[in-house]
Amino acid sequence: MLKKYVKLLIQIIFVFGAYMILSEYVSDIVLLVGFVSLALLIVGYGYTGRKSYGFNLESLCDAPKYLENINAKLKNKDETYLLLYRAYGNLYNGDLSTIESDINRVDTTKLSKKERFMYEEIKLKLIYNNKDIDGYRNKLIEITNGEFNKVYANELLVLKTPLYLMNEQYELVVETMFELIPLQKNRFRVIELEYYLSLAYIELGKENDAIAVLEFVVKRDFKLDYTIKCKELIDKLQSN
Repeated sequence: MLKKYVKLLIQIIFVFGAYMILSEYVSDIVLLVGFVSLALLIVGYGYTGRKSYGFNLESLCDAPKYLENINAKLKNKDETYLLLYRAYGNLYNGDLSTIESDINRVDTTKLSKKERFMYEEIKLKLIYNNKDIDGYRNKLIEITNGEFNKVYANELLVLKTPLYLMNEQYELVVETMFELIPLQKNRFRVIELEYYLSLAYIELGKENDAIAVLEFVVKRDFKLDYTIKCKELIDKLQSN
């Protein structure tokens, strides 16, 4: 973390130094400002770094495109980041075959706080996939009581939903979804929560409500595993 800020400071000093030197030789203020603006953009791009890698998932809801982007941009970087971001993409792409081996090789000491939360979310989703109620509950308590409980309050509420489903608290799922879904900033989160909501409706015998939710997801045709799962559910319901 310290190295990142030292690098940023050096880049800022470089831009400032370049401005001071050029101001002695360049009289055209427009040209001078243009150069400095370009330099700041370059610094900004370098600083945001891995933050921009999630665009295809968070904004476009396109897991395959996200993975393509990750593999291209991180293939020559530290392996830890490739493993983490690839595992996260595969989580939403529905390919769980390599996630566990990837995530177990991640060096968490190199991760930012956001990346550490991604790491913990992946771990939780793997536990949910194995339907391990006690393991999921214990891991969620560990995460909630740790460094994430304030900054990631919304995400922690999202991660409680699979536990409600495993505990067959379907009314609570419906109630929670009506509160949580409007708060989501990322569409892939909305699709995930709509999927959970449809599962709860099905278990409560509210098939028409479930179909309405599933149709909402399917019509958007986002490239996510949750979309495929919703298509499978709606086909099953409509064939009955």
